[in-house]
Amino acid sequence: YEIKECDWSSDVCSSDLFGFVRDHRGSPVADASVVLTPKSGEAVTIKTNVLGLYRSHVTKEVRPDDVSVSCEKSGYRQERVFRRTAPGAKDMFIETDCTLRRL
Repeated sequence: YEIKECDWSSDVCSSDLFGFVRDHRGSPVADASVVLTPKSGEAVTIKTNVLGLYRSHVTKEVRPDDVSVSCEKSGYRQERVFRRTAPGAKDMFIETDCTLRRL
């Protein structure tokens, strides 16, 4: 299984993984690395934008519940990862937020 960018017009994607990376005070963390790791296959690293937002798509073969999310940025440590969409939900949009604390 793999995580990859999808062509929405081809109906290849089933879910959209997204979320925000913020510091412990709630401020967005731009240019943070978000690592999406499926149970099998290779991890994918994407960067957050200026609002701390990341977004990626998964193919139909990958269940969103089988993808773990972590975040990192130099000068910070990961404090918390919180999945807002309940595990097992049939939603197409899976939100997972990450909190970093400055070292």
